Amino acid sequence: MFLQFNRALKARAEVFRATFLACATCWTSAQTSLGESFLTRTGLPGSLSLGAYYGYSTAANEPQNPITEKLDALRYFVHPSLAALVQNQAGGAPDARWSSKTRVVPPRDWNGVSSTIKPVMYNSGGGSVPDPGADIPIIKNEELLLLSAEVNLGLGNKTAAIADIDSVRIKSGALPPTTLTILSADSAFVTEILYNRLMSLLWEQGVRWIDARRYGRLASLPLDRAGDAVFPSMIVPAGECDARGLDTPCTPPVSP
Repeated sequence: MFLQFNRALKARAEVFRATFLACATCWTSAQTSLGESFLTRTGLPGSLSLGAYYGYSTAANEPQNPITEKLDALRYFVHPSLAALVQNQAGGAPDARWSSKTRVVPPRDWNGVSSTIKPVMYNSGGGSVPDPGADIPIIKNEELLLLSAEVNLGLGNKTAAIADIDSVRIKSGALPPTTLTILSADSAFVTEILYNRLMSLLWEQGVRWIDARRYGRLASLPLDRAGDAVFPSMIVPAGECDARGLDTPCTPPVSP
């Protein structure tokens, strides 16, 4: 299982390299790694949660989940721009992923930003009770299916990409099948894949900025106040600059 976990992480890294660096051969490498990982298309929707997790526990001297909290806690809130992106099920209900991971609460205003949405993914009791023993995914089958969709798009296999997308949006989001066809533009595929990554990986990974950056879509991210900015990259730690013998601040060279 550890080898499959390793290959899953490599597949993610290769997909990121393919998109960040326009590395054509990285798509094939990612496809190979996915085939060696724990990716499965059987047993859905149950197998969507198959994967590796950070383990937490309420036992003495064990680390506890650092994200779970009461609905009236003031630490974590959801940016309201996410709510505007949520797609609806056939009956009009919102994406099941959004419904299961958020709750509407009284408004919280802070430094010019307001929200009425709390994340509750790691809570129990219908989302109202904190669960310090809840595990947090590192990588799971749901993400691998969406990585596979990216790989298939990158390799020009749109039929397979649509199947991968639908396996997640239908089984996890309870949404109708995508309206994409093999004649749809690549950009439309990217939009659909990134939407599903956003909903499927909420409170697991900070994928919104990373995905926008690697697909050249940083301008699509919200700005709340005058003077706010969407940064194009993360600051390289001084220790990383020192290790490379570069002055601080530095921009390490990128290799394919």
